[in-house]
Amino acid sequence: MLIKNGETKSDAFKRLAEARTGKAIESVLRIGNLANKRNYEYRDEDIKKIITALKQAVNNVEGQFKQNMESGINFRL
Repeated sequence: MLIKNGETKSDAFKRLAEARTGKAIESVLRIGNLANKRNYEYRDEDIKKIITALKQAVNNVEGQFKQNMESGINFRL
């Protein structure tokens, strides 16, 4: 099925997934730059909060995809 500009839904998904995933990875790596103790001061508690928040966000995204996959199951006899 075509959507805007003659692009299929699959093509749109791939284009957007690559762009958004790339930006997300870049942002996560930039958070990693905060580990430089020469430039920043932080507590272990601060790091745990950041890591927990990132893991929760990834778990939420995973849950959204799983929910869509599970709801798309068509059972026939």
